Amino acid sequence: MGIERARRESWIKDIRRLAGMHPVIVELFGELRIDNNVKIGINKDTIRGVFYEKYMESFSKANVSRVIQEIRSIKSGKERLLIEKGQRYLLLGMQR
Repeated sequence: MGIERARRESWIKDIRRLAGMHPVIVELFGELRIDNNVKIGINKDTIRGVFYEKYMESFSKANVSRVIQEIRSIKSGKERLLIEKGQRYLLLGMQR
């Protein structure tokens, strides 16, 4: 039990750090809430795999469209809606 809790807390810190490093993460995952009651639209392993392992070291320089393209490969309907919402946020941000 203690190991699982430590793992979860470590994961939450990773996501918070990513969100802080690149504002697009916050926009892309608009429905993702990190708090004591972690609510998340996309599987935590997916986020860790796509963002943490591949882009953590140089995330601020990562090509955002490439990241979105990788996320788009996720098949679930709920996740797809979340991605489409994220793309709309991204387009709005680019037009400003």
